[in-house]
Amino acid sequence: MNKRLLLTLLCIVLAPRASQTQEGSGNWKSIQKTDPLRGNSYTLFLLEGTFLTAPKKPDVPNPMMILRCEVGKHRATSGIHNGHVNGKLLAGYVVAGGVVDAAGNFASVGTVPVEFRLDDGKLQSRNWDHSKDYSAVVFGDLDFWAILYGHMLLHKENTSPQVRKLVLGVSQFLDSDVVIQFDFPESTEVADACGAIWHK
Repeated sequence: MNKRLLLTLLCIVLAPRASQTQEGSGNWKSIQKTDPLRGNSYTLFLLEGTFLTAPKKPDVPNPMMILRCEVGKHRATSGIHNGHVNGKLLAGYVVAGGVVDAAGNFASVGTVPVEFRLDDGKLQSRNWDHSKDYSAVVFGDLDFWAILYGHMLLHKENTSPQVRKLVLGVSQFLDSDVVIQFDFPESTEVADACGAIWHK
């Protein structure tokens, strides 16, 4: 994550009353953006989390999950059936409030080990990428689908319910792990706009 993107995120978070997909706190906020260079538009979805174990440095803002998604119909396949999705995840990341530790091993050099639980289920481990300034962990499509629906496949519309709670542990450089909780509101609109829902 470069300095310009970080400054943009701060402006977004501090801006008065961004449009929301639902009313009240603890809901996804959505902001329409345009890339002035490429001329394409996209939507930022932001969800504030809470620290269960916070970084030791003082005055750290609450953690934030940020999705950058491009709405539009795309072809998708699920098994032998053809279909489509109504959007695409361009980037997904969690701003963790500290400096993440990109140790890794020979199989995952430069990635950040993370652990998480979905709805109090079993502990899962992954290696995620990190932002350029080491302030955030970055996840791709498969982990995005797993975070919202508990499986690393496109979600078939009107089937299993979504995940409601994510508890995420992120390794911090020269510090103890940070533990973050996200309580997901109804997220069908966000999931659809980010390409997680498969339609016939």
